[in-house]
Formats: sequence, C-alpha cells, structure tokens
Amino acid sequence: MTMRGLALAAWLVASSGAASAFERWSVVTDPLDAATRITQLIAADAPLPMTNSQKGKWQVSIRPVYFQVSQVLRNPDGLESFFRGQGLEGAGGSALFSYAFSDKWQVYGSFSGSQMYGDIVGKYGLCGPDPPRQRASDMPDIVKFDGTNRVLTFHAGLGYDLVEGKQWSIEALGGLFVQNYDSKMVMVPLGDETLYKQPYLDISGSGTLLGASAGAFVSRNLGKHFSVAPYALIGFNFSLPEIGYTIKSNAAGVTEPPVGYGERGPAGSRIFPTLGLNLTYRPWDLTAGIGGLLTSFYSEEIYAGLKLTKFSLSWAFGPGAD
Repeated sequence: MTMRGLALAAWLVASSGAASAFERWSVVTDPLDAATRITQLIAADAPLPMTNSQKGKWQVSIRPVYFQVSQVLRNPDGLESFFRGQGLEGAGGSALFSYAFSDKWQVYGSFSGSQMYGDIVGKYGLCGPDPPRQRASDMPDIVKFDGTNRVLTFHAGLGYDLVEGKQWSIEALGGLFVQNYDSKMVMVPLGDETLYKQPYLDISGSGTLLGASAGAFVSRNLGKHFSVAPYALIGFNFSLPEIGYTIKSNAAGVTEPPVGYGERGPAGSRIFPTLGLNLTYRPWDLTAGIGGLLTSFYSEEIYAGLKLTKFSLSWAFGPGAD
C-alpha cells in the first residue's frame, strides 16, 4: 500500500463511529490547488507588448493589480467540497519591456508577482452525522486555511504582427517562463471536534517551475482617443508545485496518523488559460483591465467554481507607446 493509502486507512480507522471530513488527501490539496492556481493566474496576466512592431522602437509597461476571491472552490463530484474566501484578497504587479527588431517581430520580457492573504473556510460533503449524511451546502464550515501564497514569474518571448493596419492589428505571442512559488498556511479545525475529528496541520511548499505560454491579442482603435484590445493567453507548467503538510496536533481520541506525520504532493494547475479585455486612453497611454471585472464569469466554469474579481491599471511609455 502506498504512503497515501496508509494515511487514508489510518484516518478512516481514527474516525470510526463518526464520519470524518479528512477522509482523503484531496481535502488538503483541493483548496491548496485553488489557492496556488489563483496566484498563478494573477502573476501570469502581465501587460501586453507593443501593438505594432516598428524596427528600433521600444516600450515599457507597468501594471499594478488588486483582486478579491469570494469563492475558492466548488466541486460537486464525489465527496462534494465547498470552500469560500473570508477576507481573501491579494495584490500584485508586473513590468514588461518590449523591443521591435524588425517591422514584424518584437522581443519582450516581463517580471510579475502576486501575493494572496486571508482565510479559506469550507467543508467537505457527505461527512455529517451518519445517518444521515449531509452535502457540503447544508453543513457548517469545518476547516479553515490561514496564511499566504506568493508567486513570482519571469517571462520572455517573441511577438509577431499577424495583421497590421491603421485602425486595428493582431499580434501573436509565445515564450517561456520561470515561476517561483511559496506557500505557508495552517489548517485549523472548526465546529464540533468530536464529530468531524479534524487535525491541526502546518502546510508549506516552495520551489521553481519552468513553463511555456502562447496567445494572441487584437487591438482596435475607437476614434481618436481610445483603443480596445481583447486577448487570450494560455500557460503550461512542465511540472506542478509541490505542497506538503505536517500534523501539529490531533483531535481528542485520535492517535493515528501521529503528530509529526506528513505527506507531500502536487498542487495548482498544469494549464491555466487567461482571458482579458484592455481599454486604453491613447493620449496618456493609460490602460484599464476592464476584462478583470468579468473574470468570475469564465473562471467559475474553467476553474472548479472559482469566483475571482480583479482590478488592474497599466501605463506604457517609450517610442513604441506612441
């Protein structure tokens, strides 16, 4: 039997006579996957390079971002899980430099980071009194994750003008990125200890990942002063972040697994698509990421119930911003 299987069996034995929410390794990894995914998404959404490549021109863009998370995860499959944000928010920023080495091609590099803080509280379905079992939506919160998640990303790539005109253009992008992540959290049991038998966990993970990205954006002038640019980007991690936990204390009457026991496993997403919509006031080269207000509409479908709202503003300067 694997280490994970041994841990599962131990918790099932420890919780005999009362169903336990900590019946699977995924009760830890599900919310951690979601938390890591959120910071990955924010860090990956850097400013766009130049709209048109004109040889010798360059541009620098700076972009701060703020985000709020109301729902972290809702998974209706199997043991239903539901985790929400409680004061869960974060901030980040990015800077991008792009340089056109021909009238079609440009090279760009960006550095971005994001940090999320606050609480993730939730419950695991089908773990109420037996009988009857309860679904997560009908249960009180039974665990809380508290701590921070941080992601730093360096990205370099090429841009190519697929279409270039006076009123609109299409740019294709592709490159590689290096991503450093750091997570430090604790899982605190809530509710009736005799019923749910949750342990107190220390959770942490850090490391560096390599990945690739690709995407495209369309820029369209709206009169003399404004332009709009919808974009679609997708990132692919060659490996996944690794997160581990250690049991700091057990519920009353629970001795297995013992205090000090721990496991490690992958978290986050290997593939993370991002959709956005930028509105630029051209006289000031000031861009608002208005698509961030609509992020929840697609993130909930793509990312297992994630409800995320972000606000961003970027400023570009240099000959390429004209």
